[in-house]
Amino acid sequence: MHTMVALLTAAMVLAASLADGAPLLVNGSFEQGPPMGGLNDVDVLAGSTSIVGWTVFGQSVDYMGPPWAVSDAAHAVDLDGRNALFSGIRQAFATDVGEWYRLLFHLSGNPQGGAAIKRVLVSVGVITRDYQFDTSGQSVTNLLWAPVSLLFRAFEPTTTLSFMSLTGAPSSYGAAIDNVVVERAAPVPEPGALLLLVSGLAGLAAVRRRRVG
Repeated sequence: MHTMVALLTAAMVLAASLADGAPLLVNGSFEQGPPMGGLNDVDVLAGSTSIVGWTVFGQSVDYMGPPWAVSDAAHAVDLDGRNALFSGIRQAFATDVGEWYRLLFHLSGNPQGGAAIKRVLVSVGVITRDYQFDTSGQSVTNLLWAPVSLLFRAFEPTTTLSFMSLTGAPSSYGAAIDNVVVERAAPVPEPGALLLLVSGLAGLAAVRRRRVG
């Protein structure tokens, strides 16, 4: 039993160490971007890479700066630029085939107009998820941010992450994102492996009871 506990402890330490290391994404908090020119947000057109590490697609996004109450440091991205539809940003990053990763980001929205509920489609590798955020009662200087976590497995040496606004009509008030991180995650055991582990622990416990008895 002590051996099994030691092995499990070692596995947990290894899993924790996998989460550490150099950032896999470039400019996840969007601090490197186009000059603001004294404005509080700048419209960035499709095809632009002026938000370092990211490519804008669709029509445009807004690069947000002070006095916006962003989640981390000084900048964030509103996925609806000027009257934009299904716009967003994407970044490709290196991954190890078969390994597990965790996407973390903070989600909010532009409360200055449009529907209170802001929606975003997040795609990373083969995983796609739809998230929403309620901006009711908030303002530019009083934004709330919700942490989001998504586990995924890499099937290619390069994986693409994208955030796309799901506003249903041309809009300038979309979902906002900030503080985007991708980190290595502990391997997710297959169901069969979990069953074997549970069975093994149960068997060891039964043997121990018989010896004590």
